[in-house]
Formats: sequence, C-alpha cells, structure tokens
Amino acid sequence: MPLTRKEIKEIIENEIIVDCYTDEEAETGWATYMEDNLNFPFEAEYLVRKASKPNEWKKVKIIENYTNSSNYEGGDFYLSALLEDVDMIIPVEIGELRNVEADEQTLDTLQIWKSKDKY
Repeated sequence: MPLTRKEIKEIIENEIIVDCYTDEEAETGWATYMEDNLNFPFEAEYLVRKASKPNEWKKVKIIENYTNSSNYEGGDFYLSALLEDVDMIIPVEIGELRNVEADEQTLDTLQIWKSKDKY
C-alpha cells in the first residue's frame, strides 16, 4: 500500500535529512537512504530508445545502484538495469521506470525518492 504524504514527510525529515545543515549533508543522507533501502534485484519497465525502430517499453532487471554515496551530487539517482535480450547493463534514472515489481520496502523507497523535491 502506498505511503501517505504525512508518512513520506516524516521519513524524509526524521530519517533522511535529520541533522543535515548543508546541501552536501542532505545529498549524503539521500544517497545513504537509497543504498540502505533498495533491495535488488527487482523488475520494472524501461523505455528503450532504438536508432532504427520505434522506442519500446521493455522489462528490465534492476540489479544494483549505479549512483551511490560516493558519486551522488544531487539531482537524479541512477540504477543499473540489465537488458537481458542484448546482454547489456545501462544506467537508468528512477523516474524513467514504470510498473515496478519489487518488495514493499523498495516500492516505498522509490515513492519517497519521487517525492523528495516536495519537502
């Protein structure tokens, strides 16, 4: 069941940016939260852009964080997606995924991430 706005706000304020006094500290808080709360692998759909054919939504396996606390500088957070039919791993931004199939903790974490700029 999706989190409420109140629950999201409480998690952001009490777990992610608690005791953060600078943007850099907040960025570290966000990256650490994402690292600690996403459980891999999980599946989602990603719009694959093709040069010679129309773009196509494909099921991909999300296998790990591409972004982490050592390379996150604010902005987008990327995950590593495995395109199994072409045996390729690519970085995908969380906002580019749809129809995510994951455990509840991962779904909650993705929902919180998508709400981060509102609080």
